[in-house]
Amino acid sequence: VLNIDADLQREAYDALARHITALGKKAGVAVISDPRDGRVLALVSFPSFDPQILADGKEVAEIRRLLNDKKNPLFNRAIAGIYAPGSTVKPILATGALEEGIIDPAFQIYDEGFISVPNPYDPTKQTIFKDWTKLGWVDMRRAIAWSANVYFYTIGGGHNDIKGLGIERIRKFLSLFGFGSPLGIDLAGEKGGLIPGPEEKKKIRPDDPFWRIGDTYITSIGQGDTGATPLQLNLATAAIANGGTLWKPFVTKAVLDESGA
Repeated sequence: VLNIDADLQREAYDALARHITALGKKAGVAVISDPRDGRVLALVSFPSFDPQILADGKEVAEIRRLLNDKKNPLFNRAIAGIYAPGSTVKPILATGALEEGIIDPAFQIYDEGFISVPNPYDPTKQTIFKDWTKLGWVDMRRAIAWSANVYFYTIGGGHNDIKGLGIERIRKFLSLFGFGSPLGIDLAGEKGGLIPGPEEKKKIRPDDPFWRIGDTYITSIGQGDTGATPLQLNLATAAIANGGTLWKPFVTKAVLDESGA
């Protein structure tokens, strides 16, 4: 017996399919869980397939078509697809900055639309890290609401008089929210994603192994080598919604024999 709600699953699939088609995209994911206990109520990976075909084991041609489909309908993107989480990590950075006393939530940072950092080897040159627009003065609530990159560059990597969390504390809080390792869902094939850091960069980018302040800035907004599954994003958001509990997600409600025991 599953926690998956058949009607909710169908509705989520249909809604996702409509949006993907309208946007001209090829794939997508929808995950719905109960933040009170971690029950997974819908888990949609699009494009999908009819699992009854595999259960019957008769439609050999259809099974072969699924295996050879370039859109990978057999790949469960919800638990094994690893994507840059982007701005979804910003509330986690904000939580870390509050916990570590980096910043008061009412303190305002001026967002010019970019942040510039002097080149340590040539101070006359600047490295620019852009925001999506110029937002002016932003406190923590406004920074989250408007997804202000400059604010999170600052509390993540530091700038001017604000020291910032630094990469190790960023890694700590992303890990506390479930990033970087499997959550343990009762399905095969779950991936853990990646929280980047100096050692990870040496392995991933041997041609450019040195960790720079820019790497910390980019990690602070969920970009660069940061990778997470849609399931991790769902449970991390649920942990904020429920007051701080990171649940182990599960789809199985009960296992019964033929007599219902």
